[in-house]
Amino acid sequence: MSVLENDTKQKSLTVGGGYEPDDAFSSDGDNDGDDDPSDRSGGGKDPTSQSIWILKTPLKIKIFVWWLLRNRLLTKDRLRTTTGPEEETCVLCASAPESCDHLFGNYVYVKYLLFNVAGPELLAEPQIKARELWIRLLSQGNVKKRSKGLSTLSAIWWAIWTERNNTIFRSTPPNPLCSLDRINVLLNN
Repeated sequence: MSVLENDTKQKSLTVGGGYEPDDAFSSDGDNDGDDDPSDRSGGGKDPTSQSIWILKTPLKIKIFVWWLLRNRLLTKDRLRTTTGPEEETCVLCASAPESCDHLFGNYVYVKYLLFNVAGPELLAEPQIKARELWIRLLSQGNVKKRSKGLSTLSAIWWAIWTERNNTIFRSTPPNPLCSLDRINVLLNN
């Protein structure tokens, strides 16, 4: 970048150059109205954000869920775009490409944990995205039931992420019973 281009960029960031504080919070930074509504990385009001921070779960799980609902976790499908070609197969099931929606919505391990912890009412659809599952629980009328359901779902997602990372980094196979124990500990603290 030349000195002249840099100077022009500096002037455009001043108040006289048309920069507005809201520009910092738009997803592409230019505040021209072409932001992708499905991209939740910006500072727009998102109903899922408010529901995350009021849960009675540890902060690290809240942050994890926040990243998950924005599809920002470093799953194999996202790593492929940054590091180049890599095997995309899920390390837990070895039958589907690994993505946030697969790991936290469609994976049979999720369905097993959901059934054993939350009951069969969340298993209505065979293919569901993680965000859609969260929004379904968010739309429940009773505040106490909604809070318990979201806390349970976040604990299940955390247990799956922990099992996935243990499989990758410690070479330990997934263990559903350990996941159920981990979920119970998280929910009873």
